Amino acid sequence: MSKIGHNNPPRKIDWKSISLNKYTYEDLKLIRDSIFIRNKLHAILDKKHINTVKKHSIPETIEICLQVYWQQYIMPDTDNVYEKTLKQLSKDKDFKQYAQ
Repeated sequence: MSKIGHNNPPRKIDWKSISLNKYTYEDLKLIRDSIFIRNKLHAILDKKHINTVKKHSIPETIEICLQVYWQQYIMPDTDNVYEKTLKQLSKDKDFKQYAQ
């Protein structure tokens, strides 16, 4: 298990330590590198120097993944899509037995 946050994290922020599977940690490093490459590309397109882009830490990468997940899967549910779908399925004769 990889241990994130065990090497003297900043004390001004309320950090929590977590343990990850080594494969998950490797995936997070790949995600971090992908984000870094995209940020470098955006810096070049914005006509900024490529050295101004920093590589994110693993905790920052986890935060970015969480934000993307939240925006794509949680936030679009503003119209109660799940409730409407459940009502429609409960009226359908094929799914009626599962809704009771």
